[in-house]
Amino acid sequence: MDYGGIVKRAWSITWRYKILWLFGLFAGSGISSSNGSGGGSGTNYSTDYGDLQNLGVSTSGQDFLSWLEANLVLIIVLALFIMCIVIALWIISIAARGGLIHLVNEAAEERPVRAGAGWAVGFQYWGRLFLVRFLLYLPLAVVVIAGLAIAIVPLAMTTSSGSDASAGGILGVCGGLALLFFAILILGFVVGLIDEFAERHVVLSDMTAIEGIKAGWTNLKTRFKDSLFMWLIQLGFGFGFSITVVVLVVILAIPAVVVGVAAGVFGGIFVGFLAFLVLLVPIAAFSTFSSAMWTIFWRRLTGRELIEAPAPHYDPSAAIPAPPAGFSDSPAPPPPAPPLPPQA
Repeated sequence: MDYGGIVKRAWSITWRYKILWLFGLFAGSGISSSNGSGGGSGTNYSTDYGDLQNLGVSTSGQDFLSWLEANLVLIIVLALFIMCIVIALWIISIAARGGLIHLVNEAAEERPVRAGAGWAVGFQYWGRLFLVRFLLYLPLAVVVIAGLAIAIVPLAMTTSSGSDASAGGILGVCGGLALLFFAILILGFVVGLIDEFAERHVVLSDMTAIEGIKAGWTNLKTRFKDSLFMWLIQLGFGFGFSITVVVLVVILAIPAVVVGVAAGVFGGIFVGFLAFLVLLVPIAAFSTFSSAMWTIFWRRLTGRELIEAPAPHYDPSAAIPAPPAGFSDSPAPPPPAPPLPPQA
């Protein structure tokens, strides 16, 4: 498995077809990162209440509760609006994953890459892709919840009953949580790889969700070493990109903080929102690159992308092999003339 070739091929497709970045943004990474970035801008509310007072919102607790009661309908409408946006983004994210897989495969096949075709394929296989993730991650969630209950509930019951928890019980809970943590890591690794393979079998091989999961498990079982190396490569790129994002967040947060101190809360929020939009560009590109790597890897794993053997190296100084015995490069003598017929 040529891992360097996979990375180069994936980056070439990512950089050449920037329309794929839109799919990469909605496929998951960009949306999840936005949730983490939004928490930092809220800290300005604790230092400057001028803009809130200008809007008629008092900083005292009683008046604030009165304001909530007076605007309860507006708050409910905004909450429902935000909920609808979250659901819509979730639906689009599943379709974007399928569309991104399809379009990267089209680019690898040197066929036209069109956004409309990507969305059409993504929504065509939306139900199967949802079912793949539901069948894979629901058991993992059940294992996590059951493990936490087994580890924590006995200690909580002992504490609530009034008896002091023993040191052995606390150590047992800590040990159980540690084992649960490693079990989740292993299960998450297996489920994640099966998910990557199964989604590509569904979109590119037109399989059902169950067939895709079975084929993904077969890929992982028969090519575990190659899959592990690919996962480690992906992990390394992800770690490096995470550090890059942290550095970018710090750099982009400085102007937002400066404007927030100088011009008020809403000025800082506006600049922070612009910085957030700038941050979405590398997030979308990396999400596209990650998906492209798995698609190219899957194509080579399943034999859809064959690697041409390199041409043999010609060395003019190499000795010319000797001709076989009895071989002569001189022209052969002409055959003897046929005998003349006898005279009558």
